Amino acid sequence: MEAAIYYLFNYIFPNKIFLFLLKILIISVILPSHTFSCPTCPPFDWSPPLEGRSRGEGIIGTDGSNRIGRNMGMKMSGSNMQMNANTWSTEWTMQPWSWSVGPEVTSPIFTSTLPPIINSGQQHAEGGRRPNIDRIKEIFCARHPNNPKCQGRPESPIQNLIPQTTPSQPQIPIEEPKTKPMPFGYLDAEARDAIIKNCKSGIIDCKSQPFGMEQKRNMVIQHEMDFARKQYSSSSSYLSPGLISKRIDLIQELKLKMIKVAGLGEYVTPVNDGTFEHDVLLTESQAQNLINALDQTPYPSNKKYGYGHGRSQRSSLFLDQLQTQRWPIGESIKYFIDANIGTQNERDMLHQAHQLIQASTCIRFEQVNEKPQTDYLHYVKVSTPTFCGLSYIGRVTPANPIYLSFQCQDPIGVAAHETMHALGANHEHLRSDRDEYINIQWENINPQFYDFFAIADPSKFTPFGVIYSFDSIMHYGASTASLNQKPTMVPKIDPQINTPKMGQRQRLSVQDIELLNKMYCKQSDCFDTSVYCGVWALRGFCSVYPQYGWMQQNCLKSCNNC
Repeated sequence: MEAAIYYLFNYIFPNKIFLFLLKILIISVILPSHTFSCPTCPPFDWSPPLEGRSRGEGIIGTDGSNRIGRNMGMKMSGSNMQMNANTWSTEWTMQPWSWSVGPEVTSPIFTSTLPPIINSGQQHAEGGRRPNIDRIKEIFCARHPNNPKCQGRPESPIQNLIPQTTPSQPQIPIEEPKTKPMPFGYLDAEARDAIIKNCKSGIIDCKSQPFGMEQKRNMVIQHEMDFARKQYSSSSSYLSPGLISKRIDLIQELKLKMIKVAGLGEYVTPVNDGTFEHDVLLTESQAQNLINALDQTPYPSNKKYGYGHGRSQRSSLFLDQLQTQRWPIGESIKYFIDANIGTQNERDMLHQAHQLIQASTCIRFEQVNEKPQTDYLHYVKVSTPTFCGLSYIGRVTPANPIYLSFQCQDPIGVAAHETMHALGANHEHLRSDRDEYINIQWENINPQFYDFFAIADPSKFTPFGVIYSFDSIMHYGASTASLNQKPTMVPKIDPQINTPKMGQRQRLSVQDIELLNKMYCKQSDCFDTSVYCGVWALRGFCSVYPQYGWMQQNCLKSCNNC
């Protein structure tokens, strides 16, 4: 006997075929012949409920009651009924829905923890609620106005109160998932170790200024003084040499602060050449704001940052919130060519540079022969082989000086590059998602040019959802700031194809054009409310729950919704 019981429980009951046959027996024989013994319950009604009723609303029988359970997990089709404890839905394919009212219900067949959808407010004499059939009809016809039962019925006032489409997802504010944003100026431990190793090896003297850097700094100060004389009266305080030197000194203070925050202060002194990132000038307020931001950055640690670890991207100034640094939308940008650009060939190069930008954007440039009263671009020739061009980022009052040497390869593209700086665009290779596309070869980089590759303040720049571009006119070349003539940047994708693209100055890339159009060619009501919209858009949040509800309303530009 014990052996029989052991065999039954260990081999028969667990058998899938046995369970399947038992299920068929229950559905085919036992369930159809079963009758309820509830004296107060109405007969079971197999007529369908309101067609297309959403989950959780139950089944409305012919008596108007919320009859079959919201908690049972039933699936019905014709005369077959399938029970499911985990999922539930109703499917009816047989009889049409009936308006007839059945017997009053005083005790529902199944108890639901959810309130009934029909609440007449009238208590039945035996304790139940009297069904309100007119209310049922109103709700049904409001949701299904094309049903034959609803033709000819007067429009119900409830129709406008019931959504005819699925409501949008809740607008949930976005937070960086599971990570914290990368602090401004952060350098990971592996890169830091590679830089320190070069300084310790004696390959380069990382503390002494390279030849020519002091001369470049003095030249920048001199040209800034000459430009100020052209803009201001002789009595203006802006002509003070001390004021201009202070601004240039702030740029060096910023670079020293970046070196310290990166954990390189003991080993590296950055070049003091009067510029930032080799071809960028900073206003006093810009430099000071970046220094203040670095004060909030913790000292180096082994904590992970970077793309996928909360690192934020930059590509252009977030002009949606920096209105004072954006050129007026819908207006031509005036520019003045300095008298020292004397040859017609050089002037034609400037016009061709503007044409590169105008060809595929709404941006228009207007040459003026006299300095206008409004802000404008002022092109100046600088006879030096130490740099190709210099420019501020974003609009500067009263004018943006753009210094060009006309001594580098592709001078038209160089002029376009510096002009895009003035429009607010930054270097492409400084986007923090660059690690997804290129490998930075820190062991080949001259440590004193660290700012060429450092990530700047993420709260000031946004990619506006534009993907990375190897052939961007704002990208530096593969051997920029090389210590040993070896590449400092290597593409991760098709390096043989993409390496020659980096640093090109012949045309704007598709992504350059897209970025400028988002910056200047959208209507006034098309904007992002957060500088991080561009980063979130590139991570797919424009179409992923739960973020997309918030993104669709707050990141119109980055999500391409306008």
